[in-house]
Amino acid sequence: MIKSKNLWDIGNRPSTKTKLEILEKVFGVWLTIWNKQSWASNEWYVVDLFAGRGKYVDGVNEVNGSPLIFLEKVSEKINILKQGVKIKLFLVEEKKNNFEALHKNVEQFIKSTPQIKNKVEIKFFRNDCNVVIKDILSQIINDNKHPLFVLIDPTGLQAKNDTIKEIVELQNPK
Repeated sequence: MIKSKNLWDIGNRPSTKTKLEILEKVFGVWLTIWNKQSWASNEWYVVDLFAGRGKYVDGVNEVNGSPLIFLEKVSEKINILKQGVKIKLFLVEEKKNNFEALHKNVEQFIKSTPQIKNKVEIKFFRNDCNVVIKDILSQIINDNKHPLFVLIDPTGLQAKNDTIKEIVELQNPK
């Protein structure tokens, strides 16, 4: 069997498939938990520091990557999420081609699921996550009532210790 050299073809990448399955489950649980917390604010944050293209392929089938998993899970729970909840989704991708594909894939999802606009506000960043982290964190209310979900899943470029430290030092429940 010849392994694909295409990073976005996960046909021979069982670890990536498993990672995506785990993310689906964990994020679904995260939404459920925070939805039941009456003391939590109605503004929640999701940060994906290495958003990629938003989709993979597995043979001929498309497979959602982390950005679309986040949107899909919110969409699945949209009717049971607390009234007034707004999720701010920050998507970071440095590579131009990946960024353009990410933007297109997210727009297609929103077009097919327009009600998600009532629950999710999406902000795109085409840059190195280490460069834009301060800008992202300046848009997050730093306290213990605003839940924060951060995905750091790099391929190639790495998050620097300072970037991780800034996230860890936030008061938000993560």
